[in-house]
Amino acid sequence: MAEVYSGQNTQEQSKIKKTVKEVSEQWLAEKKLTVKTSSYSSYRRLLSNHIYPEFGGIRCTAMTKQMLNKFISELLVSGRKDGGGGLSPKTVRDVIVVLKAVFSYAHNEYGFADPTENIRLPRIDKWCDEQSVFERNERIKLEYYLMHNQSKTNMGILLCLYTGLRIGELCALKWHDIDLANGQVSVTKTIQRISCDDGTTELAIGSPKSVSSVRDVPIPEFICKELLNFKGISNAYILTGCGTPVEPRTMQN
Repeated sequence: MAEVYSGQNTQEQSKIKKTVKEVSEQWLAEKKLTVKTSSYSSYRRLLSNHIYPEFGGIRCTAMTKQMLNKFISELLVSGRKDGGGGLSPKTVRDVIVVLKAVFSYAHNEYGFADPTENIRLPRIDKWCDEQSVFERNERIKLEYYLMHNQSKTNMGILLCLYTGLRIGELCALKWHDIDLANGQVSVTKTIQRISCDDGTTELAIGSPKSVSSVRDVPIPEFICKELLNFKGISNAYILTGCGTPVEPRTMQN
């Protein structure tokens, strides 16, 4: 009986000693089985860049709401890894959402108290979350330049202007996704560079952000006519004309 009690006591002590990083890695291993590769990579990045440096070595049972509120404030003021100031409220919310998920897992798995309960997330002001748009005269100038300096890249930018495609979706487009006869493009894939567990990165091609992001988008007739000048084989990417895609960050530059 004494041996059984001693074993139980040892297990309990081992459980109490679990750190934020240890529990986060367990949570992350489970999430890897159920989420997209890009989502897993995002969780890994948020943990490695922000959560582990601050809380990784701390026991879960030692975490408090006060520590988390201080952490949120620091992220907003000086959270950027390049030392360039604070993170945006949206990014801070993303960090805390991951922390909340980790502590929810810790509560369900080990019975730990959840210090993230009732934590107030940073407010995202509407004006901060809006995307920048071109003024009318800026758009006219850009369209004129793109139409008079034709290239695969410039046609891709023009296509984005009139369809609202995200850059990853544009880079993933192949010619079989574009129906020039009926004037529409089928958006079914996106490309992004993701972080791997070994510290390297890779280019990942997968489904768009959500189910509603898989869609057919109309293309103006005049753009269809211009695209005819660049039309390649069915399985070629429209921005490269071959079987290798252009990387989104290369397109951004």
